[in-house]
Amino acid sequence: RGGCVAVTGSRKLRFLWIDDDDSKIESYRAVLETGPASFRSGATVEALLAKKTLLDDVLEKARSANRPDLVIIDHIFSKVGNLPLKLRGSSIAHLLRQVWDDVPMICVTAALLDAPRAFDQEDLSEYACVVEYS
Repeated sequence: RGGCVAVTGSRKLRFLWIDDDDSKIESYRAVLETGPASFRSGATVEALLAKKTLLDDVLEKARSANRPDLVIIDHIFSKVGNLPLKLRGSSIAHLLRQVWDDVPMICVTAALLDAPRAFDQEDLSEYACVVEYS
């Protein structure tokens, strides 16, 4: 779901990464911001750290004029505890899609795709791609 990241000219891409683990974001930031050698502009990575106010933070971000080219989302915010409405990354992707319908949203998570109840078809349908990491 969502479109493709169109790479045109030398414009620096904007990525929004929503996660409850800032060390994960920081460990990948340099690679994303540098980009491949064939793409000189790289990207800027804006981190939105998930906390109890995640829903409000996401709504504020969606209202801003700074629309990202790509949204990277963790699926399970285990470090936050009980979020309102049992929010997961797929819930956030669904809400953001209401205002950014052509922005691709990918999931980067430690949750195993084949683990019982980690993902269901509705969760998977919200992401353009799911990437597992360990």
